Amino acid sequence: MRKLHAHQMKAFYLIPFKYLCASTLFLLFSSHLFAADILMGQYDFTSGANQLKPSNVTQGITMGDIIIDPAQITTNYTGNAVELSNWTSGMSISGGKCINLSITKGITTSQFNVNSIIVRLKRTTANKIQINFGAAANTSSAKMYAVTSNQGTTSYVSYTLTEANGTGAVLVPAVTTTTPQFFAIGTQSASTSEVVYIDWIQVWGTVTTTPAAPTITSITPGDSQLSVAFTAGGDGNSPISNYEYSTNGGSSWTTPSPAVTTSPLTISSLTNGTPYDVQLRAVNAVGSGTATASTSGTLLPTIGIMVEF
Repeated sequence: MRKLHAHQMKAFYLIPFKYLCASTLFLLFSSHLFAADILMGQYDFTSGANQLKPSNVTQGITMGDIIIDPAQITTNYTGNAVELSNWTSGMSISGGKCINLSITKGITTSQFNVNSIIVRLKRTTANKIQINFGAAANTSSAKMYAVTSNQGTTSYVSYTLTEANGTGAVLVPAVTTTTPQFFAIGTQSASTSEVVYIDWIQVWGTVTTTPAAPTITSITPGDSQLSVAFTAGGDGNSPISNYEYSTNGGSSWTTPSPAVTTSPLTISSLTNGTPYDVQLRAVNAVGSGTATASTSGTLLPTIGIMVEF
């Protein structure tokens, strides 16, 4: 990962010291950036076959390659940056003068929500930047970001472009279908020959999916029951409401009632002296998560006592 920014620092991300010495950032905040925003993915414009491909894509979504129309934008690469020229004095995203990226929800994901896009760029003359979003490339369906102030300097600076900032800009609704959501980033320029250099693009927001697998730490046998100690995995950005268990290696599952949300989980009504292959999986609003590997637990044997009269 590259440089992190103020709202990620608030979320207690670890930041290499060298990135703390970068230029002053132009930041536009919204209140929910301090909640559960994560890095959904990024584009580094590295050399070779991966120039337009995403990296660090979080679980639960896929991100498409960057789309740039060569008939509208002149594109070159130097080092790890993309050079873009042939912009116009007017914002012409619907005409293809933009960079397109797309995000698609995974089948087991409940929803995702894009809250901000961070662009690290430099250019000769500052000018306006706009982001549209919709169901197709070069979309003009809705504006995510449309602040009227000019941005850009002759040195690289990172700009956090937050939803609902600017005239006509709105909050990006949560995506709950598997139809790709496109984000088109455009800018204006006083000259078609001006080159806008983009070092990288990051997408920040939330992704809600099923929970990660917990970890079984121990199984303690008792009379007709097993006490299963565990540590929780990730909750998929939705609170864990219960833990289901299997005693036959995942062939069937039981949902405890009342719900169990903390360790240990007690499995009762078992047969003494019998081995069981125990698995656990967490449940949230999206559904049942990934199961643990099977862990063997054997109940205490039944002890018979002979009494003579």
